[in-house]
Amino acid sequence: NYSDGIWFDMLNVDTRILDNVIHHNVKAGIHVEVNFGPGIIAGNLCYANGYGISVVGHPSLDLIRKVAKGEMGDKNEQRFVPKHLKDWIDLPDETLWVVNNTLIENGTGIATSHNLGTSRFGQTRRLANVQVMNNLFIRNGQPESDQRMGKYVDLRFWMHADKNGKREPGKNCHSDYNVFA
Repeated sequence: NYSDGIWFDMLNVDTRILDNVIHHNVKAGIHVEVNFGPGIIAGNLCYANGYGISVVGHPSLDLIRKVAKGEMGDKNEQRFVPKHLKDWIDLPDETLWVVNNTLIENGTGIATSHNLGTSRFGQTRRLANVQVMNNLFIRNGQPESDQRMGKYVDLRFWMHADKNGKREPGKNCHSDYNVFA
């Protein structure tokens, strides 16, 4: 496959990607981008992909709350908020769990990052509430054509840089109990 194996793009809630075998995708085996609310990526075997699992811009609900409540954005942007998300705006932020996956010989095992650029509402989509735990990483490494990030990368949490170049870590992101072999 010359793209992503599984791709959940924008504004999904309660995402569940469980017990799949995903291999030989040029991009990510599993790609989750700018989704809100709870989710779990668990029990998957990802091998020989560009990225085993890629999580881009799992922001806190602050942005969607402000737009949905009319505190930011114009009326056209406020209509962009899907009806099903308006039911979630008063709930506390939820966690995306990335647990119990096996990642073998991918360009990068798991990569998490902020979404590049800004949202159409003028705010960056900062990474928040991502827990990466109990995963098995075996022989993952950057493709030879991209040496600037280092040769072997099993797990990467990217930080956001503001317009002045100041680094800002993700909010409530954590990694623990992973095995690197």
